[in-house]
Amino acid sequence: MKRRALGRGLSDLIPGAEAVERRPAADLPLEAIRPNPYQPRTDIDEESLEELAQSIRKNGMLQPVIVRQRGDFYELVAGERRWRAARMAGLSAVPAMVRNVPDQDMIRLALVENLQREDVNPIDAARSYERLCLEFGMTQDGVAEAVGKSRASIANTMRLLSLPEGVQEDVQKGVLSEGHGRALLPLVGLAELEVMWSRTVSEQPSVRELEQWVKQALRPKKEKATGPESRNPIVADIEARLERALGSPVRVAHSDRKGSGKIEITYHSQEDLERLFLFLTRI
Repeated sequence: MKRRALGRGLSDLIPGAEAVERRPAADLPLEAIRPNPYQPRTDIDEESLEELAQSIRKNGMLQPVIVRQRGDFYELVAGERRWRAARMAGLSAVPAMVRNVPDQDMIRLALVENLQREDVNPIDAARSYERLCLEFGMTQDGVAEAVGKSRASIANTMRLLSLPEGVQEDVQKGVLSEGHGRALLPLVGLAELEVMWSRTVSEQPSVRELEQWVKQALRPKKEKATGPESRNPIVADIEARLERALGSPVRVAHSDRKGSGKIEITYHSQEDLERLFLFLTRI
């Protein structure tokens, strides 16, 4: 599999790292290196690790890990998968570059390194994007540049965090795809979500089919509340588009006579409110 090009290098993420990248790596004993305590990854694919280990047995470790010294041992800054695979391959030492890295940069680098992997699950990715925005003040554009994705992709993945915990777990485990999760977003806060979620898990429709199911579930509810003929179709369309964009229930109360009204956006937790704030202030 072709490896995706990194969005930004170490020198872009840690000031002064460029000089370190040019230094020759020195071999360090594996037993002297410990994992990054700020590692955000919650799942490690043993099969892909074994594939990497086989490559290391055959070709050696082609890229050094980055570490920082902590007393008598070293702590991984970047390259935990390579370090783990090297242990599986039976190596006693690995090439490493040593540098001083503050805790904040350790967290940021661990987040970005994981996000640059192809197999990171959508929920772990969404939580990492959110941390980069909330804890490090990065914009969605900045996150997109760092991990080599589009801003729209970052925003769409972050919207998954407004889903209920159980739905998020199914997306995280691969029971539902990211597309299925996004298709369920307009139902957040509605009783129909539980039914639609259960049906999706059992019947495994395509994302397009699920989107149609969701539209059908929403249509009677809106017609019952407003009457099929009484609702301004332009306002109804804007309301539906806002719900899709924000990933949250939206109600547009509009007066055709006055030409004014208000927009109500429903959120379900402080984290959801912060997600909406970031989205609305960084468009």
